Amino acid sequence: MNNNLNLCRKSIFDVNDNIIGVFILDNIPFDADIQSNSDLRKYLSNWGKEHSIDSIAVVRRNGTEQFMDVFEPNYDGLDNRSSWSTMCGNGLIALGTYLHLETPSASVFSVVTGSGRRKILPKQAVIEVE
Repeated sequence: MNNNLNLCRKSIFDVNDNIIGVFILDNIPFDADIQSNSDLRKYLSNWGKEHSIDSIAVVRRNGTEQFMDVFEPNYDGLDNRSSWSTMCGNGLIALGTYLHLETPSASVFSVVTGSGRRKILPKQAVIEVE
């Protein structure tokens, strides 16, 4: 994995009174074990603390496919207390907003999460998740 995590694209959204980060990792295989990467965990923990982020949608992209992991940052500096989860509805809404801003002409986005494939449907100012 690229050691320069500062170059990764990232955005922050307020979704249902939760601060959600979207962190894009391009060209990372879906079977890559990102959850064991201590540099990534530390970087995400620090970014979460700096911006008071509740959850971070960590998105691996490989071509047009996208896989989303959810990182729950740790605010007390102990990396072993941060955690990963399989899905976050607010994370999908934040990711949908990010994708819609990036590609406003698309009518549907498909994202694989740890709990299955989800469709994100941008409809005017609302992001729906199926």
